[in-house]
Amino acid sequence: MKKILPAMAFGLIIWACGDNVTPYEINKPELQLYYNQTHQFEVSQANVRQNAANFSWNSSNPAVGTVDASGLFKGKKIGITTITGSSGKSKVSAEVTIKPYITLCKEPVLEFGLTSTAIKSKETRTLVEEDGDGLHFKGENANIRAIIYTMKNGKMDNAAILLKNDNTLIPNATTFLKERYTFVGTAESVSYFSNGKNITPTIGNDKTLGLLILYLNVTKSARVSLSDYNDAIKELKKRSF
Repeated sequence: MKKILPAMAFGLIIWACGDNVTPYEINKPELQLYYNQTHQFEVSQANVRQNAANFSWNSSNPAVGTVDASGLFKGKKIGITTITGSSGKSKVSAEVTIKPYITLCKEPVLEFGLTSTAIKSKETRTLVEEDGDGLHFKGENANIRAIIYTMKNGKMDNAAILLKNDNTLIPNATTFLKERYTFVGTAESVSYFSNGKNITPTIGNDKTLGLLILYLNVTKSARVSLSDYNDAIKELKKRSF
C-alpha cells in the first residue's frame, strides 16, 4: 500500500487540475455586421491573447458568412450563422447576425408554382386586382408602385416589384439585392443576381413598365439569359393591370 498511495494521490492531483483549466474566450460572442463587412475573431485565455490560427474555424451557414483558418469572418448576405473555433476538446463560438442596410420593402412570395389562392394566403399587402393571368398587390410604401405575380397554367411563374420611377432609387435597390443575393453581372443595362438555387432577381428599367425588380424562376436552366428576362417582361406587359 505504501507504493500505491503516492500514485493514487498523483492521479487525484491531475484530475483536480483538469477541472480548473481556465476556459478560452472569444472576443465577440454576439456580433452584428453588414453583408460587406469583416471581423477578425480573437481568442484569449486568462486575458492572454492566443493564436486564433491554432483553432479550427467553421461557419454553420456559409451562405450568410464564411470564416477562414485565421478566424477572419466575411459577411455575405442577411441571416444568422454560428461561428465555432475548436482546439482539441476546447471550443469557442459566436453568433453573427448580418443585418440589412436597406429595407426597401417586403419581398414577394418567392415560391414558384404556387396557385393564386396560396399566394394570397401568404401575402400581407392589399390585393388590387386579380385575373387568370396574375395578381396585383398595392405597394406598401411610396417607393413601391405594385407587387405583381404572373401565372402560367394556374401556377406562379414570375414575380415583380414595380418601383417608383426615380433613378435615384437604383443604388438602394441594387444594395437591397446585393445583401440578399449574389451579384452575377450586368447585360444591356439589366443587373442579375442569384440565390444559388432557383431564384434570379434582376433590376431593369423598361420603357413601358418603368423601374422594376423582376424575380425569375431558374428551375429549367442553370443560368438565366437576357432572352429569359425579355420573355418575362413581355408576359408582364400582357396583364390587364
